Amino acid sequence: MADIFGALLGLGFLILFVVAWTKIFTKAGYSSWMGLLMVVPIANLIVFLSLAFTDWPVLVRLRAAAGQNAPQIPSQAQAGESSGLET
Repeated sequence: MADIFGALLGLGFLILFVVAWTKIFTKAGYSSWMGLLMVVPIANLIVFLSLAFTDWPVLVRLRAAAGQNAPQIPSQAQAGESSGLET
């Protein structure tokens, strides 16, 4: 009986783990199927590092959209104004 409970508990955590990674990959702009790669021993390290150190597709699209539609506002340093935070 304890073996079945342990197996069901482990399966539940595995499903939770895959669902969480699937949600992360979807929010980052990747395919949700990449969440399944996180249970493959060597692939999970490679995918995790690429997720950490590469530009996400959603950020690339966001930067492209902001570059096309963003108004040009001079920064305070260019305008010669002080922020008043200096002491």
